[in-house]
Amino acid sequence: MYHLKDRNSLKAAVDEGRIKALAISPAIPENTKNMMAGFARFSYEYGHMTTHAHGSEYMYVIDAYNAVVKCGQSPDELSRVETLHPGDIVRQNPGEWHRFDFLTEDGFVDFLNFFADFSDAKPIDISTPKQEEG
Repeated sequence: MYHLKDRNSLKAAVDEGRIKALAISPAIPENTKNMMAGFARFSYEYGHMTTHAHGSEYMYVIDAYNAVVKCGQSPDELSRVETLHPGDIVRQNPGEWHRFDFLTEDGFVDFLNFFADFSDAKPIDISTPKQEEG
């Protein structure tokens, strides 16, 4: 069994408006090679996020304050804006352009995210977490 007991024990990396830590990696023995999961905190403290698109990603909102997701068919046309709340599940369509923004400077969103197709996801320079028996 893989049991992550403390998300703060994961090595984290700061990147374009967020800090992220990989919790489930294809490098973990016995793990599927088609799924990746991790934690991310988006806020202006880490810079402004670049508008981007990638494959299937599912995000569970752990906590949020004055946070929105903007999405659309091109990086210059993010016409849909959704407010994010704790407990929300967010899934952008594959190839859909999106960005997280904040209504105030102290806004943030904490996610648990899952990638079903991460072939175009940016690499994360962190170690594989320890497996614990249980």
